[in-house]
Amino acid sequence: MTRWSRRLIGVGLLLILAGFVFALLFGWSTGHQARLVAHDAYQPLFEQIAGTGGGDGEWRAVEEEISRNSITQRRAADVHGHSINMGILLILIGLLSSVVNRNGGIDNRLLFSLAVTAVVYPAGLFLQFLGLKLAGEVVSAIGAAGAVATLAVLYWRFSRAVDNLPG
Repeated sequence: MTRWSRRLIGVGLLLILAGFVFALLFGWSTGHQARLVAHDAYQPLFEQIAGTGGGDGEWRAVEEEISRNSITQRRAADVHGHSINMGILLILIGLLSSVVNRNGGIDNRLLFSLAVTAVVYPAGLFLQFLGLKLAGEVVSAIGAAGAVATLAVLYWRFSRAVDNLPG
């Protein structure tokens, strides 16, 4: 196994660990409530509005609270899921690259590019989770575009190397 294959696998494992740690910390901060259970927390708000006649301003306040909590939950799930998925992808590519390197070579700069974009994408999602919406969208878009472009080149290189396998 090449040094870059090991590095890619290491970065993948770190991304998976970061995704799990983030989910654990977020779970502790929300009391480990599942998303549907968290929506039950709105019941008192609905009862309060129903009891007071539910003026237009109160409905807006409730809608804003629901929207804020829903967006936070979704962004947390995005950070967690995409970190783990990108980590798994890095491990897979790291294992494949060590096999393919014997038969045509994969450029180490390409593996480095994949590692960087695999970290940048969930980092952008994390910025969105923190409330830095525009910066997070830009960073995650750059990471996603870079990952897709790098994967396309890797696919082309892998397919050429596999075609050159003896036998």
